[in-house]
Amino acid sequence: MKYEETLALTEDRVRVLQEHRIRTSVGPQALLKPYGAKRPQGLNHAMVTHWLGGRINQVKKVHYDFVIEAWAALEDDPSVELTDEILSRLRMLRQTSGIPPEILLRHAAEVPDGLTPAKVQQALDGSLKTLRLRYLTFLQKSWGDGG
Repeated sequence: MKYEETLALTEDRVRVLQEHRIRTSVGPQALLKPYGAKRPQGLNHAMVTHWLGGRINQVKKVHYDFVIEAWAALEDDPSVELTDEILSRLRMLRQTSGIPPEILLRHAAEVPDGLTPAKVQQALDGSLKTLRLRYLTFLQKSWGDGG
């Protein structure tokens, strides 16, 4: 049987994983999906989800290193919590502008990748808990708020 080095999944290591998750707004499933069969054998998104939740205390070093390198390679793209205050302001901006999400996104220059009318509507109706900061900034500026 081949020996595979393991690591203790310390609080510090979990914190590093969580910081990458927050920094990129990319969860375990989206992180690993592009790698397909190129990821280390046995590594899957459910495993990484358990790491993030602190439910695992030993991991294969090759798995941990792969996940850290994959997250580190991603650009910052943080999300913000859609608080009542943020939602109220966004709804007020949308109402004041009179421009529905579909029209805004169809006619605006440089719409952020991944932002759809459905996602904007989900944010406005409160069904999203978070929204990427770049989406929120775009909506605020496009609907007439300086920031």
